[in-house]
Amino acid sequence: MDRTRWPNCLATEISRLYSTGFFLLGYAKDKVYSRKIREDSEPPRKIRADLRVSAIAAIATVTTEMLQRTWLELDYRLDILRTTKVAHVEECTDFLIKTL
Repeated sequence: MDRTRWPNCLATEISRLYSTGFFLLGYAKDKVYSRKIREDSEPPRKIRADLRVSAIAAIATVTTEMLQRTWLELDYRLDILRTTKVAHVEECTDFLIKTL
């Protein structure tokens, strides 16, 4: 974590803010590794190329609705933090909104 960019944020709160990224990573990982790769019959170069194609295809299956639901979940979690008076979250939220 780059503390110069996020000086007033706690690591636990930042990890919650990255739930969209974790969702996307987990979703793509599940799609890419859902099928078995036979390492003994294919050269490593072909395996890497196949994994790359699978990763691109997995990202392409992410729909707008999935991203909107994930964003709503993130917004809900931020609302909970705001209502519990976690003041440093406001600075993180402002930074995220400016960079997105």
